[in-house]
Order: sequence, then structure tokens, then C-alpha cells
Amino acid sequence: MSAVKKVVVAGAGFGGLKAYRRLAKQFKNNSAVELTLINDVNYFLFTPLLHEVATGSLFPENIIVPLPPLATGPGRRFFVGRVESVLLNNQEVLTSHGAVKYDYLVLALGSENNFYDTPGAAEHTLPLKDLDDAARIKNQIISRFEEAQHYSADRAKFKELLTFVIVGGGPTGVEMAGELADFCRGTFAKLYPALAEAARIVVVQKDNHILPQFSDQLRRRSLSILGRKGVEVLVNTGVEAIKSGQVNLSDGQKIAAGTVIWAAGVKPREVKFDRPIKTERGRLVVNEHLQLESDEAIFAIGDVAAYFDPASQAPLPALAQVADREAKTAAHNVASLITGQALKPFKYRSQGSLLSLGSWRGAGEVLGFHFAGRLAWLLWRAVYWAKMPTAGKKLQILVDWFLIAFSPRDVSLLPFTKDDIHQ
Repeated sequence: MSAVKKVVVAGAGFGGLKAYRRLAKQFKNNSAVELTLINDVNYFLFTPLLHEVATGSLFPENIIVPLPPLATGPGRRFFVGRVESVLLNNQEVLTSHGAVKYDYLVLALGSENNFYDTPGAAEHTLPLKDLDDAARIKNQIISRFEEAQHYSADRAKFKELLTFVIVGGGPTGVEMAGELADFCRGTFAKLYPALAEAARIVVVQKDNHILPQFSDQLRRRSLSILGRKGVEVLVNTGVEAIKSGQVNLSDGQKIAAGTVIWAAGVKPREVKFDRPIKTERGRLVVNEHLQLESDEAIFAIGDVAAYFDPASQAPLPALAQVADREAKTAAHNVASLITGQALKPFKYRSQGSLLSLGSWRGAGEVLGFHFAGRLAWLLWRAVYWAKMPTAGKKLQILVDWFLIAFSPRDVSLLPFTKDDIHQ
């Protein structure tokens, strides 16, 4: 190894950015450590607020934080590139823009959409994973209402345009349904009263209940709130196939829908290695210190990591709070390896769960207490607002939330997506 220790953090989601910032603080003004952050794009995306961008509550630029200003200073570097593989023997990360050498590597590459080989899902649905996904969903919702005005005589086409199907009853799908209901019944009710009244929102869930990782009480409360907002929830119902304008369900139903949003699951980003690595359903198996079992110079955290809970003997769920906790331990252990100190085992205890279910409605369970309504909604907003990395973005979000409390949601089409940027 070189005299200067090269530490690379690959991925700048919740886990990766937290690990990088803790390491940068630990080795501030230390010329013996070179710290590099790699990410596909030059910004951190605050994914818990994507559904609010998709439904006009927040402007997209307010949920992203530019990464270059967070990676400045001696021995600090930000590198834009998609990680393609890791050469363990050479200690190199190969990216779309070249190779990056490391002595210690933290893999925090996150996850990507999983369509489970459902016919037509990739072609005919709108996922909610990235900023351009949120922009496309918002644009399509607005366009469907505007288009439906011209089909009042064609009732079949009219109903299709105003039917929104959300595939997946996990947190992403449920939160999207709550916000979409408010967008339709609130903002669009003032602009297009007859259209908003005809809008139909359907959540399709293959399991026998929504929110499978949450408690029964939280599920019931969430289901009750969605019902009062006019959202239909179909459980024990899978999706057989999706065509343009149609969703075929496992029970034989065929729903004509102008918009289908995919929130049915994700899978870890694939990482290729030059020799076999132990995995669990695509996730990298790590030891008690969050290191790969076959290479202790590499740590994995977040959605790409499979850390087995000692009590349940099952991998921890792919949640932001898990990634956040793992980031702290991984950063500590990388620093310990550099400074020759003992490593710290990872320990996790859930802090609870919170859901936003539209304006002034939420549900939560914290420290064994269950609650719903305005308190849960306010707590959800406070918790996630506090996690935004910079003070400037926190202020911008507060301004957006303040304005939306006294005015309709934004219904302007967003003139950009990732494809527009590339063109």
C-alpha cells in the first residue's frame, strides 16, 4: 500500500454521503488520507420527498444537493461516474469514466427498480426512483387531466385517462397514493371539478395487506386514511401483465388506466467483481463490522449490503435509517483500520416508522407508541426535514411547504428530465 491511504466511497445516497462526510470530518487537514466520493450524478437526491415533487408540493431543485461543494479541500475529490466493477486484486474501482484506486472502499450504491419480469411493466409504467421519474409522473398526471377534457363524449376513454393505478402497497406506493389523492381531489378539483370527481386511484398489492413490514395497527390506520381519501386498495392481487392503457390482474380483472405507477419493489445495484463474492439475493453479505467476508478492505452498507440481524438471522430491510446507521459504523471502522484501532461491531435497533399520507395526514409507530393524523404528519416532516444535508435546502423546503399550505399545488409541466439533459 502507498503511504497516503486512499479511501473511496462509491455511492452518494443516505449511507454513502453520511459515511463520506464522517470520514472527511475525521481526517480533516490530514494529508495522509485521500478521500474520494463517486456517484452517478453530481447531486445527492433526497428520495423520501420524491412523491411530493411528483404531486406538485415541492419543486424538484429543492430536494437535491450538489455534491462538489461537499467534497472540497486538500485530499478531497468528487468523481462523477457509474461504478461498473471492482478489481479486488488490483484494488481498483472501474467506472464509466475511468478507474479509481483504493486502499479502503465503502460500497453504498443503493438500489434500482425491480419489475420482477412482469410483462410490459418496464415499457408501460412510471417508476418513482429518481428525480426524472418524479418529473415524468407529474407531467403525466397533469397531461391526463388536460387530455380528458376532450373526451367527455367518449366515456371509456374519459375513464381510462382519469384512472391511476399504483402497483405496490409498500411505503412508496402508499405515500404516493395519499399525495395523489390530494392532488386530484384538491388542486384539480378547483381547476377541473367534473374531472377531479371522476378520477380513480387504485393501489394493487400482491400480499394480503399493505405495508407488510409495518405493524397491524399502523396498517389499519393507513388503510382507513386512504379510504377516506377515496383510494381503492386491492390486496391479495398480483399484476399479470401491463399493456398500454391496461393493467391485467391475477384475479382476472382488467383495469383500463391512463397512468400506471410502479412502486412494487427494488433490487440492489449489481456490483461485478473479478472473483466470487458471497451474496444473498443480490446483496453483498457482510460481517459484524460491515466488511465483505472475503475482503476486509471493502465495506458495504445500505441496499447493497446484507447484514444478518443476530436475533432474527434475517438481513436487515433496505431502509434509509438502516443505511444511516451502517454508515456511521462503516466510517468508524475505516478510520480505525487507518489509525490501528479496534473495530466496532454494528448494532441496529429500529427507531420506528413514519408515513406521510397526504396533506395533514400521517401514521407512525415510535418506541412502541402508535399514532395517526396531524401529529404523525408533522413528525414525519420534521424528521425528514432534519435529515436534509444543508441549511440552504432546508430553508427552501420550508418555503415550499409554507406556500403550499396557503395555495394550490403547482400544476406546471416540468420541462426537463434526464433524457432532456442528455440531449
